[in-house]
Amino acid sequence: EAWLTRAHESRGGYNERLDQKLRVSVIAIRARGYEVTLKTRAEEELTRELTRIHQSWSLQELEEATNKYQQGICLEHYHLDRVDPKARYEVSTIAVPVFVYRQVPVMCFVAGSMDAPMTGAQIEDIATRMKQSADRVTRLASGHEPSANA
Repeated sequence: EAWLTRAHESRGGYNERLDQKLRVSVIAIRARGYEVTLKTRAEEELTRELTRIHQSWSLQELEEATNKYQQGICLEHYHLDRVDPKARYEVSTIAVPVFVYRQVPVMCFVAGSMDAPMTGAQIEDIATRMKQSADRVTRLASGHEPSANA
């Protein structure tokens, strides 16, 4: 709900269409156990802007750039809600949450900087291996799997 609220606030108020789009994405992410974001114009613009202000690191310019990104990203379809194994996608990131004690992630494993389009099957393969690692970290951190040093 906090994430949805921030999305609405970045757009200046509640937007039913945006709310529905993001809720569908949340349902898909939870069902799969991982998030896939697609490359967007907003991301390209943010990268250009961060490169431009790299030397000055003006906090005001940084805040302006990130606010513009947050507003722009809400206008684009950037979550991959359904992964078709045969389709090709311009992927920005694949993220898998790591849980320890509760249903709140303590960190995420993120794969990014994909240079070439990838198939849905490749996405699923990467995400499966990341989920296996995340599950192992969860078991180790919660004491349900002996560590190699034990």
